[in-house]
Amino acid sequence: MHFYQDVNGLNIFLHPINNKYFKLQYHDDTSLFPLSIEAPVVELRGFQQTDQTQRRYKYSFFNWKIYSLKIRFLNHLPLCSDISFVEIDMKDLLSPENQQHLKDEVSF
Repeated sequence: MHFYQDVNGLNIFLHPINNKYFKLQYHDDTSLFPLSIEAPVVELRGFQQTDQTQRRYKYSFFNWKIYSLKIRFLNHLPLCSDISFVEIDMKDLLSPENQQHLKDEVSF
């Protein structure tokens, strides 16, 4: 499993859409993901942890595309915790080929 969290340990995580783009960029090989990220913030969305959010936000880890293991990556946070997803501008983090591939989904 691979996810990013605020450097100060706050419950601020990289938005799942950005994780999707990293999976595209690195061909689902999480060992190639950057160890840390610095990028402009596009949007910060906050919410409180509920039973529903614990079930909703799952992170897919693909092992050689043979099978998919779903991991609930917010499950460790207690109910009523304040959580935020930060969406970042990835234009300097994605290859031109992947930017072209995603042009209908996001503007660079």
